[in-house]
Amino acid sequence: MKIIPFLLTLIPLGFGFVPNYGQQWDVSNISDSLKENAYAVVRKNYTECEVMPGNSLIKNEHFVITILNKSGDFLNKFYEYYDTYKSVKNVKVNYYNSEGKKVNSFGRKDFNDQSAISGYSLYEETRVLTYHPNINFYPYTVEYISTTQEKDFITFPLWNPLIDEHVSCENSEYKLILPESYRIRYKLFNLREDFKINKEKDKNIYLISLHNHPAIEEEPYSPPFWRRFPHARIVPETFNREKYQGSYKSWTDYGQWAYSLKEGREDLTEEAVQKIKELTEGAPNQKEKVLMVYKYLQNTTRYVNIAYGIGGYQPHPAQSVFSNGYGDCKALSNYMQSMLKVLGINSIYTLIYAGSGYPDIIRDFPSQQFNHAILCVPVDTDTLWLECTSQVMPPGNIGKSNENREALMVTPEGGFIVNTP
Repeated sequence: MKIIPFLLTLIPLGFGFVPNYGQQWDVSNISDSLKENAYAVVRKNYTECEVMPGNSLIKNEHFVITILNKSGDFLNKFYEYYDTYKSVKNVKVNYYNSEGKKVNSFGRKDFNDQSAISGYSLYEETRVLTYHPNINFYPYTVEYISTTQEKDFITFPLWNPLIDEHVSCENSEYKLILPESYRIRYKLFNLREDFKINKEKDKNIYLISLHNHPAIEEEPYSPPFWRRFPHARIVPETFNREKYQGSYKSWTDYGQWAYSLKEGREDLTEEAVQKIKELTEGAPNQKEKVLMVYKYLQNTTRYVNIAYGIGGYQPHPAQSVFSNGYGDCKALSNYMQSMLKVLGINSIYTLIYAGSGYPDIIRDFPSQQFNHAILCVPVDTDTLWLECTSQVMPPGNIGKSNENREALMVTPEGGFIVNTP
């Protein structure tokens, strides 16, 4: 699946509305309680998102962070990703010394603009603007300002006031400006106050904030981020990507959207159908047929990620994989499912979050929480799980990155959560 790394996307109401702060960012203004156990202090983290006509999202951010020592330098690197759906309207960085005096300023022309293709991808359309400063004095303060616009968006930015361990927060505010009839779903974590909702003409304004929160220390074997850190997750109640309409009202609804992305992409040519039938001729039972087809998949395909447009969520057609011999996790799982369908064997396309440090599925908050696809095959009295991207993994073994975690089975009736073995 298209995986975009966690990043600091940050913004305001446009550059013309950012006031002259003078020496507001003087480090001496930070209380001692916010410096304790901290590499850095978030001075201001303002995010404003406005839903515009035509299902586009304008996001403005204004982010200011004081780096207290060398351990916090990893937080001064800024990234803004963009692609067919998302454009960067403005981006700017200012640097201040310990007294809050501006020492330098950089605009878009100073950012590196490069492909954001992942190491496992053959092609991705995503690009990234990056700026990595080299500052040799401490403490110092960095101000980041940007404006982006995203069309056909399917989720709102996460509100994460602390941004990381050993980082305290002086002021953080999240603002949503929505048409009066627009509905959202959200979930708050480790926060005492809910969104405040105000009405302005034909708009609903959602506001939430956090102030003077001390840093959270890193601890071995600690629970996942979302269990410990204050943050908010927000999604539209309904959404669309291109012609595909979806809903986050339930896992059933989300599963139906994921299934709609596959419809019409399981068909194979007569040549492919005959190949599969000849391959399994003489197999004594369904399980043996599955093993034969899986071995054929491993011997004739390889994993290659190609993500563009809606392709980060939608599998490429099964016939394309048969003809070309490659595909990503979605395409290969869909292809395996298509070959089994030729033999009358049912299988279930399944979404999962793969990798180390995986988050639990937040069961009561249906949303996009997955980065990988595998296949479940119920046969006779057994169930086989298949990792279709591997050329060497035995059938029934899906690897540590997929084992013993929750996943979403995708069916024509919708999605439902299961546990992998």
